[in-house]
Amino acid sequence: MTALWLIVLCGVLAILYAIWTIRSVLAADPGSARMQEIAAAVREGAQAYLKRQYTTIGVVGIVIFFILAYFLGASVAVGFLIGAVLSGVAGFIGMNVSVRANVRTAQAAIGSLAGVLVVQGGPGTGKTAVALHRAAYLLYTHRFPLERWDEAVLALKVTPQITPDNRIIMDLDVRDDSVGNVVVASGGVNVPSINTREIATQVLVNDGQTVVLGGILETTQREDDTKVPYLGDIPVLGHLFKNTSHQDNKDELMIFITPKIVREGVNVY
Repeated sequence: MTALWLIVLCGVLAILYAIWTIRSVLAADPGSARMQEIAAAVREGAQAYLKRQYTTIGVVGIVIFFILAYFLGASVAVGFLIGAVLSGVAGFIGMNVSVRANVRTAQAAIGSLAGVLVVQGGPGTGKTAVALHRAAYLLYTHRFPLERWDEAVLALKVTPQITPDNRIIMDLDVRDDSVGNVVVASGGVNVPSINTREIATQVLVNDGQTVVLGGILETTQREDDTKVPYLGDIPVLGHLFKNTSHQDNKDELMIFITPKIVREGVNVY
């Protein structure tokens, strides 16, 4: 979670820096009327180029989107769509800022080279791209969380308390997990389930007395087929050349606990 908020902070800072840089570029002197006329023509050509380019990329992107959705699932396709749209937005902003920065850079160069360094259109567009990429990451991971590992554990948690008459109260929590069936999650991803068996109880025992905790049962069913190659595959008659065995196993987890009170100056064996 800390890393996620760090990504959010970096994205916000990048957007703020990009806005400040773009505003500083647009606030610079755009030059004479003739320079502005040329810049307007360049801007018009750039917009025509973007329109044609984005039309072509849009068609290809739609095809890729459906291919990804079919072979890799909807979550991957949506992630691609978010990244592609925001990359296109970053390109659009970058092109428009760059063509406006060119004429201002030329005007600043008339005075001195030091003035050229003040007009920084590149960092603004670069930070915009970085910020939008961070936004794409957050949108995707919020809607489709990254894979998470959950452990299937065998655990025993004991919370003891000593009574005034030197007996022991124990809060026992036993958990025995196992990997279950594979289920199909959203996006067509196969995810193994976890079977959880848990017992929580409280017992009161004397010092050194053994308590037995049971009740966690596991039932497994198994079916094995053995057959003679080729002959066992013959319809109807093949049953004469193969054998099917069924096994039903029931296992119970038994836990033996012997608590002892440790007294000062007494050895424990």
